Amino acid sequence: MPRLSGPVDLAKRSWALFKQQWKTLVLIAVIPTAITLVFSLAFAGLLAAFPGQLEALLAGAGTVAGNIGLIALAVLLILVFVVISTLATLALVYAVKDQSDFKSSFRLAWQNILGFWWVSLVAIAILIPAFIALIIPGIILGTYYSFSSFIYVDENARGYAALKRSLWYVRDYWWPVFGRIVAMVVAAMAVSLIPQLIFGLVNLPEAANLINTLVDLVVGPLQLIYFWLIYQELKKVKGQPPVAVVEVQN
Repeated sequence: MPRLSGPVDLAKRSWALFKQQWKTLVLIAVIPTAITLVFSLAFAGLLAAFPGQLEALLAGAGTVAGNIGLIALAVLLILVFVVISTLATLALVYAVKDQSDFKSSFRLAWQNILGFWWVSLVAIAILIPAFIALIIPGIILGTYYSFSSFIYVDENARGYAALKRSLWYVRDYWWPVFGRIVAMVVAAMAVSLIPQLIFGLVNLPEAANLINTLVDLVVGPLQLIYFWLIYQELKKVKGQPPVAVVEVQN
């Protein structure tokens, strides 16, 4: 059975690809962070303009109109954030796959967001019961289905069909894939922990949060490239999926 590249080699290749397109990738990654900041400031401003409204809502008091308005606003902000975050994630995938620019990546993301959501919803419907039942089944299935989004973008497989292909690619390679995922997650956590330790010693938590935000703008795209490379290697070593997998209904 052919071996997959090791975590260190994957990380080096991920960094090389990141450097080729870092401006586009970082700019895309900035969008959710910027939106979160804007929404936080806007919501804080509204709460300041209407003092006591949130406390009244949580206490079950306040006017009906005020409570409904606050809930509607919160729901609207969450929906907008979900849409923009999804677009940014999908745009990153297209930027890595096609080496496309910022505008083209978001245009492709917008055109395919509904299919991406469908794949995600099917995966969530399967994984949540698995995690509720026991953590281990959730981890096992999560690893098998970890490339479903890439398969949707790269192979145009929708819904359960994308999950089925992901399972087929990972089969016989579950432990190598899981090990490489764990290696990247541990490395990303270690990188994020460094600013907390350094600035925590000098009691500057705000500086640590700022540095972590900037680090995430690099680590996020790097993680996506890393997983994309694993997916590409699995495609290479496994070859074309059999007809029984390809013909699974969406």
